Amino acid sequence: MREYHPSSPVGICVLGGFVGDLLLSLNALNDSIQANPNLNEFKLTSDQIERFIEDWIKSSEFPDGTCVVKITKAT
Repeated sequence: MREYHPSSPVGICVLGGFVGDLLLSLNALNDSIQANPNLNEFKLTSDQIERFIEDWIKSSEFPDGTCVVKITKAT
């Protein structure tokens, strides 16, 4: 793995900070859901995803303005 640079060839990039933490958190949530057979039919709604991200940002103590979350509801 290597750090991203625009002139580097396509490959795996090392992500850190906000984006890396978000990806790790969502991956851990997904792994937990898939590991529990009782949750096979579990679906996250847009409201639940929004609350999860808001709670995660608050608990991670990122500075204000790090991320703006806008989720539009499908019709």
